[in-house]
Amino acid sequence: MIVSAYADFDFAKQSISLGVIEYLLKPLTRDEAEAVLKKIENKISGKNSYSRRKSRNLRDKYPDAHPMILQALDIIQSGYAGKISQKKLAEDLGLSQEYFSYLFGKNIGENFSTFLREYRIEQAQYMLREEICDQRDVPYQVGFSDSKYFKKVFREVTGKSPSEYLSEIKE
Repeated sequence: MIVSAYADFDFAKQSISLGVIEYLLKPLTRDEAEAVLKKIENKISGKNSYSRRKSRNLRDKYPDAHPMILQALDIIQSGYAGKISQKKLAEDLGLSQEYFSYLFGKNIGENFSTFLREYRIEQAQYMLREEICDQRDVPYQVGFSDSKYFKKVFREVTGKSPSEYLSEIKE
């Protein structure tokens, strides 16, 4: 875990290659620090409540992916709540957008935008299931700026509205 006041992408990129679990920016909250420490503890002890298929760690889902795609997955996993574009991600990795798109599709089996959309909904399902935050805040926590659009995408991906999903898991 790295705690820094520098929001420079090069620092974060270098930390990914060193195997850092999280790159936190100061000031950080106690909850953020505790969550990362728990993640580190689970990683050290080998505990994982999810099967390989349901793993929240993208590297576990795609262990044989190209190293550049693994870096992209790390960036997606740590920054899915923010604005992520294929063009910017390719640029940050030093690749052309076309080559990145080709590599991503070849290694992941679907295009970038579909993958990101489905990953965000997976994270939303996790947040709803584990009651990480208030249900009204979930869309914004997973990278959507419009809750109506979030509900539409959630239904497209899962076949249910967030409310239906919640009531189904509580049964």
